[in-house]
Amino acid sequence: MAIFILSSCKAPQMLMAVPEKFKAEAEKMSIAGLGNGNGKKGINFGNYNTSRISRGWNMTTSREDRNTNISSEERVLRAFKIDRTSITNNQKDKFKFTINDGKNTAEVFALERKVSEETRITTNNRWLSELSDPKNFQYSFSAVILLQSTSQPSTWNLFLYSSFENKAGKNRFDMTDTNGINEGGILTSEKDTIIIKSINSQNLVSDKGEARNLPFKMPTGYELSVDDNVIAVIDFWGKVIWMNSKLGEDKKIAIAAASSAILLRRIHNKIALV
Repeated sequence: MAIFILSSCKAPQMLMAVPEKFKAEAEKMSIAGLGNGNGKKGINFGNYNTSRISRGWNMTTSREDRNTNISSEERVLRAFKIDRTSITNNQKDKFKFTINDGKNTAEVFALERKVSEETRITTNNRWLSELSDPKNFQYSFSAVILLQSTSQPSTWNLFLYSSFENKAGKNRFDMTDTNGINEGGILTSEKDTIIIKSINSQNLVSDKGEARNLPFKMPTGYELSVDDNVIAVIDFWGKVIWMNSKLGEDKKIAIAAASSAILLRRIHNKIALV
């Protein structure tokens, strides 16, 4: 009976911890329809609704990088029937959608790309037949946002970039070790520049306001800021978007469009889990 009671209790919703000063001036909007972000179904939050997502092919090509210089270490591994190969993967994806708030509309055209290198190890052990170890990657995401029916029609450009290099001495099992990882982003128009910063955190908050700590840092979302002042937050954990309620309509829908594009990516790398 005790087990039944515990399993039937609804787990509290976990949210990304956001700055209190920003929270006091922000509107909290829960995201509906997102799922795992890979489908074609539109999403909605607050007054914002997207169309169905028109997606292209998510394409991946791989090539084997031949090593003409065989080291002594390689010869020993081959003697034990262990083969080590360098692989380069190239992945591309694109999608488009529209978003509106009931009055204003924006079109979004997005392109995603990731190039990664890994070492693939093949053995004759049936329990560990193949292993892979990432060496590095370069990831980019860009989107053009066309505000069509706002009072001030304009074009916004979104760009996110991240890279990783498996440096010597990095502890592969220490999730808090971000050595070798670089990430940044920007959302710009002719008049405005918004900085996008990824947040890796151990601190979460339940929907009842109770602080919870994870055992290690994980990606929790993004902060969007102007002159070091946070104006919006994308919360992966709680599936929530926070936005400063004092922003103009054109900036709000641009941020809503950019946030939707970020959430709807299919390749998007898990930076803190590299």
